[in-house]
Amino acid sequence: MRRTYTLFKGVLMKLLGCWILVAGVSFAQVIAEVSPRRYLETAASDASAHVVWSQPLGLLESGETRAAFTALAVTDPMQEGQQLRGVRMDLSSADWKGVAYVQEDDVPMMRKLADLMAKVAKKDPKQTAPLYVLGPHSDPKPAFFLIYQRKGNNPTLYLSVPGSRSLEFTGVAPSDLAVIFARAAKALRAQ
Repeated sequence: MRRTYTLFKGVLMKLLGCWILVAGVSFAQVIAEVSPRRYLETAASDASAHVVWSQPLGLLESGETRAAFTALAVTDPMQEGQQLRGVRMDLSSADWKGVAYVQEDDVPMMRKLADLMAKVAKKDPKQTAPLYVLGPHSDPKPAFFLIYQRKGNNPTLYLSVPGSRSLEFTGVAPSDLAVIFARAAKALRAQ
């Protein structure tokens, strides 16, 4: 009886070891196949993700549509002691919720493009044609697409997550987004 128990225990331990090995290799393969621009998203979305620090940056809000921005750092599952840093965007509307990430290397570009959009909007406040700064044509593909348009007297900012939906922020100017990405750049430098 004892020998059967010992044999069973040995087989069970081997199976558990194989499962752990397969799970670890599977996660490593997922990370290896991900574009470098998506490492933060992949690592932060993993159930075992560890947030090292985070700092709220701001909120865009229009009716039931919201985008909450947070600077953060998560541990890099592929390189012990390393961090992946950037901005997490928690997006929601009345019937949808989603998350998008902007890696630290892309934050200056996002700030620059939001600033550019804010300058164009200020320079020509009556322009009603849509202004696309980031869109499906962008290479490399950004974490989200950014469009600005005036609707009557209201500035309207659109954030669209690729493969998902577009969120409309009526009454929100591009300068509001520029301020958030300026805070992001400052927070990431300070850490």
